[in-house]
Amino acid sequence: AKTGKTMKPVELPAQVKKILRPYQIQGVEWGMFLRSYHFGGILADDMGLGKTLQALTLVAHSRTPDSPPSLVVCPKTLVSVWLQEAQKFFPELKVMTVEGSPKERKRQLDQIKQHELVIMSYPVLMREIQPLLKMQQTFEYCIADEAQYMKNAASNTAAIMKLVPASYRLALTGTPIENGVHELWSIFDFLMPGFLGDRQSFRIRFERPIQEKQDQQALDLLLAKIKPFVLRRTKESHLKELPAKIEQIRQSTLTPEQLVIYTQTLAKVRQDIFQTVRIKGFKRSRIEILSALMRLRRVCDHPALVDPTLSHGPELSGKMQQTLELVHEAVDGGHKVLLFSQFTTMLDLLREALDKSGIGHCTIEGKTQKRDEQVKRFFEDPTASVFLLSLKAGGTGLTLTQADTVILYDPWWNPMAERQAMDRAHRIGQTKTVNVYKLITQGTIEERVLALQERKKKIFDALMTENAEALKALTWEEIKELFE
Repeated sequence: AKTGKTMKPVELPAQVKKILRPYQIQGVEWGMFLRSYHFGGILADDMGLGKTLQALTLVAHSRTPDSPPSLVVCPKTLVSVWLQEAQKFFPELKVMTVEGSPKERKRQLDQIKQHELVIMSYPVLMREIQPLLKMQQTFEYCIADEAQYMKNAASNTAAIMKLVPASYRLALTGTPIENGVHELWSIFDFLMPGFLGDRQSFRIRFERPIQEKQDQQALDLLLAKIKPFVLRRTKESHLKELPAKIEQIRQSTLTPEQLVIYTQTLAKVRQDIFQTVRIKGFKRSRIEILSALMRLRRVCDHPALVDPTLSHGPELSGKMQQTLELVHEAVDGGHKVLLFSQFTTMLDLLREALDKSGIGHCTIEGKTQKRDEQVKRFFEDPTASVFLLSLKAGGTGLTLTQADTVILYDPWWNPMAERQAMDRAHRIGQTKTVNVYKLITQGTIEERVLALQERKKKIFDALMTENAEALKALTWEEIKELFE
């Protein structure tokens, strides 16, 4: 029997009902159905369909005053995404994150009981599992986001997730489950231990026949067995309900090293700018002001853009880590990605990182000679998953409707240029909904630029052309705000 028959409509608060799309309401109903029988499940909706919101609604909706807190475990770069979504859609929910130094984490763990939702990353859970178990803290829900982190049953991550004491378990992943049958066993061993038998019998009964002999019967049997417990909707199947373009701002935090470099750079450029303005007057200092702003923006992207002797890897840049997470999620889900940055040096770093992960890519920058070849390859080569584009070169005359995921690595001060970049993917001929991610580094000039974008059209228009002439429209007071 299909689970659909026994799912009951769920009474949701009006303000939540307004936000959720019909398929998301069904997702919550499916979650409540599993809950009523104490089953676990995998919400495997495609990237961009709002798995986080559905899971939060389920947690918030099924709470009673006596419920213990729920726990979300996710990749490090998504901790802030969960926190922001919870604060935005369920402001009444008492939410906390566990992160930072060992001392801070200890203080946070002591406060769990006063909260309703606790968010931490996989690496933090690995470090704090013993104190948690010692506290005998149980959770209402344990939600594993990007559950493919547990795909290797032998890994520490999988083992530790299984130790978390919780009444209900839910796994979220945007990756189609059929890709790796062995991953399924590991995720279900977290959700409902024993449901797919032990590791050995699963290997003999399903994994080997399916992977080695392409045994369709075994695959059908397995899929039938797990079907009630896996909910996957694709963007294609819900196009009618989706807007043509879903824009999200993703905030990243500076890594500790990046914060030091940013703070030093900010102090230095402020001092230089204020001195230049004192000597030459504001009107004649515009070029210096622009170059100071540029320097800060480079540090937000990656400190190696201002000091090439530093490591080129993602460990130095919060934003680069987050971007690579997004790219992996998209590529694992079979999506193609357009990745824009204003700095070609940043594209070089991203290219290195993609090569290390074995993700195929194409590039168009100002210096690219054979643009058509790159475009053709992106269209025809299934392994070319990411198209790296510099704003200047990639902003004009390209139609790249193969892609349905757009990442704007740095915020541009020109909304028209941003629009054009998004429209590379979102064109006539695009049959999919396009997801656009704008990446902003918290507590930096990028956040100020975003606020300006929304607050002061005039300043914005002046900054937008990014030339010294345009700064004429600004007062020195307004410029000073950017260097706060």
